[in-house]
Amino acid sequence: MLPAHGANAKKPDTGQPPAVLTPSSDLQWLANQGELVVGFVSQDDVPFFYEKGSVTVGLEVELVKRFARSINLPLRVDRSAKTYQEIVDLVADKKIHIGVHSTPTFKRVQKVSFSHAYSKMPHSLILNRVELAKLSNGSRVETVLRQFSGTMGILANSAWDEFANENFPKAKVIGFPSWEAVADAVFSGRVICGYRNEFYTRKILKSNPSRALTLKIVSFSDLSHDYSFAVSHDNKILKELLNEFVSHRPGQLHMDELLKSLV
Repeated sequence: MLPAHGANAKKPDTGQPPAVLTPSSDLQWLANQGELVVGFVSQDDVPFFYEKGSVTVGLEVELVKRFARSINLPLRVDRSAKTYQEIVDLVADKKIHIGVHSTPTFKRVQKVSFSHAYSKMPHSLILNRVELAKLSNGSRVETVLRQFSGTMGILANSAWDEFANENFPKAKVIGFPSWEAVADAVFSGRVICGYRNEFYTRKILKSNPSRALTLKIVSFSDLSHDYSFAVSHDNKILKELLNEFVSHRPGQLHMDELLKSLV
């Protein structure tokens, strides 16, 4: 069993380094756990995962439930992580088996492994029309975005920090505690744009259609955001099982279906 994780958890100190699992032993190790522990961040993200009563539900929760059933293990959801980076750290420290709603980046793959993607979405910007026009000063929008040097809001401690620095090196990147806070900052003109995948930019306008007068969306067909399962580098069999699970269920989460699921 994994040790309990939370404010009152105590880590046993054996004085010995953890055993290194081999491909032949980690399948038995997984079976001996008695449960599959998956991590989601504490902040709800409808429709992927959110609290309903005292239970975490959502499309990604149903996805990992199906996987847990396929390997005959009960599922336990851990919501102790405050950020997506914490999810990666929990996986790396083997405090959870799988990190869900995870995105591979160059820095992250040095700490954990990632399964094949179960969902892919284009990178996207939600832009304040007035502030963009000021920055453009008559230039073509495509030219301005290629060399974007304005203010850009992202979700703090997420993959988008790395993506923003890679793809928009001249931007002034500002981290916010939630995507809703990013949307409000773009709408008010505090930042010129918000950067995430197209589902989240479209979600802003679906939730508040009147904002379409102030905001516009630009998506990038050559930049794909992958959702994958994060696992420890040692858990090679678990990764293979997840890859097999995903390969038989391609395109698990389609954007149009996700948007329809929003109330």
